[in-house]
Amino acid sequence: TLRHQESIRNPSGEELVLNDHAMDYTMGSGRFSRSYLFKDDQFWLESPVTWYTAKNNWAMSPGFDHPRHQGFQRLAELGCVVCHAGRVEAREKNSFHPDVLEMSIGCESCHGPGERHVAERESGIVLKNKIDFTIVNPTHLDRQLSEAVCASCHLRGDATVLRNGRELNDFRPGLKLSDVRIDYGLKSPSGKMEVVGHVEQMHQSACYLKSETMTCTTCHDPHSQPSVETRLAYFRNTCLKCHDANACGLPHAERLQQNAVDDCVACHMPKTDTNIPHFAFTHHRIAVHDSLKRDPLQSASMSSGELFPLVKTSNLSTAENDRMLGLAYVEFAEKRPQHYQEYLERARTLLERGSQDGDSQTTLARIYWEMGAPFAAEAAQKALQHQDLSSRSRVNALIVLADLSLRAENWSRAVKYSQDLVKLRRHSGYWELLAQSHAGQGETTATIVALEKAVEISPDRVEFRKLLVDLYRRSGENEKAEQQLKAIEILDSASKLLSR
Repeated sequence: TLRHQESIRNPSGEELVLNDHAMDYTMGSGRFSRSYLFKDDQFWLESPVTWYTAKNNWAMSPGFDHPRHQGFQRLAELGCVVCHAGRVEAREKNSFHPDVLEMSIGCESCHGPGERHVAERESGIVLKNKIDFTIVNPTHLDRQLSEAVCASCHLRGDATVLRNGRELNDFRPGLKLSDVRIDYGLKSPSGKMEVVGHVEQMHQSACYLKSETMTCTTCHDPHSQPSVETRLAYFRNTCLKCHDANACGLPHAERLQQNAVDDCVACHMPKTDTNIPHFAFTHHRIAVHDSLKRDPLQSASMSSGELFPLVKTSNLSTAENDRMLGLAYVEFAEKRPQHYQEYLERARTLLERGSQDGDSQTTLARIYWEMGAPFAAEAAQKALQHQDLSSRSRVNALIVLADLSLRAENWSRAVKYSQDLVKLRRHSGYWELLAQSHAGQGETTATIVALEKAVEISPDRVEFRKLLVDLYRRSGENEKAEQQLKAIEILDSASKLLSR
C-alpha cells in the first residue's frame, strides 16, 4: 500500500503528523507524471505530491508548490477527473461526489456511446451506407465537431462556464462543445491575449488558418504514439506532407548548425515553460519563435482586462450571453484577487440583466452577501427552489443562508443549512459553521464533534484546536485538551519559521 503522509516539526525536532492516507487511485498515464487520489467517506481528494517522470522523482503537485498550500484538503470533484477516466458520473447529481464507471479512457471517450453499434454489428445487420451511423467516427465530422472531441479535454480557457443545466460529462462526440460549455480568454487593456492552451495556440498558426482540413489528428494519431526512437522522424515527415524542406527560411547548412538532426518541431514548436511546475510543453502555435521564456506568475500579476468567448456565441440570446459572461467573471475574479471587486461588479451588472436561472440567481445571492446587501437571503432562498440547480450553486446558496442565520441567532435554521452543506461538500469552514450553530443551541457534544471534523480536514488551523481545548476542559476531557495544546505549540513554532 502506498501511503502519503504530511507532518510538521518545531525547531526542537518534535513532529506532529497532520495527515496519513493510503492512496486509492493513480491518475495519469505516467508519460509526464502520476498524481494520486484517496477517498474520505464519499469524497475524493488529491495528494499534494506527484511523481514526475522526467525528473524520476517526487515533487509537489501542481498548485501545491508554495509553503502554505492546501495539504490533503483539495477535493477532486467531477471536473477534475472527467478527462482522466473513461466515464464519470455525479452521484445523486452532486459533482463533489464523482463516481468513476470506467477507469481508463476508452473507445467511447472519442467515439461516443457504443451499445447500439455493438448490438447491430453482433446481430449481423448489413450496413446500408458507407458510414456506420451507430457510432461516431471523428473523421466523418466537420472540422469544428472533430476538434470538439479533442478540445473537450485539451481546451481550458481562463474561465469555463457550463450552459444552463449542463455538467462537463454531458459532452458526447458529435456535439458542439458550446452546447455544453463556453470557454473564455482574457484580453488585456493593450488588446494582447496570452495564449497558453494547445487548441488556442493551434488556431493562431498560419498552417491552421491557411488550411481547411488541418486539425489535431493531422499530427496526432489518437490510437498510438510514436516511440522515442521514431518520434523525430514521425513529426518531421508530418510537416513535410505539406511543406517543402527546401522552403525553410534558413539555409540547410545553418539549420544543421542550429539543430543537427534538422528537427522542424524544435524550431517551430519549441518546448516552453508552463505555469504548472516541473512541466514544459510543446508550443502549438506553429511559427518562427523568438523567445518563449515567460514568467509562470506573469498572468497572476497581470493588469485587469476583458473576458471574451473563445468560440462564436452569436447563436445565443443577449440574455444568455450576459449570463455566461457574468458567471465567467465570477470564476475569474477568484484568480485575480487584486481585481476581485472590479470583476465582481462587472458580474453583478451582467447577471442582473441576464437569464435568471438557478445558477445565476445563486451567484447573485453570493455577490449580494459579500456586498452586505439585505436581500441576499431572499435571493438565495429563491435560487434553492430551482430543480436544475447545480451542486456548486446549491453550496453557495447554503453558505449565504447558514451565515445569515448564524448572525441572526436563528440557531435551528443555521444547524439545518450547515448540515446540508457538510453533506454536499467536504470543507472545514462548513464544519466550523455547524459547530457555531450547535454552540448557539448549547449542544456541547455536537459542537465538539463538528470541531473535531474541522480539525481532521484542516489540521493546521490553530483556531479550531484552541476552541476544542476550551470545550474539552469544560467537559472534563483534560487529556484531549493537553494533546491539542501540544499540537498548537508545534504548529505555532513552525509557523514562525515559515513567516521569516
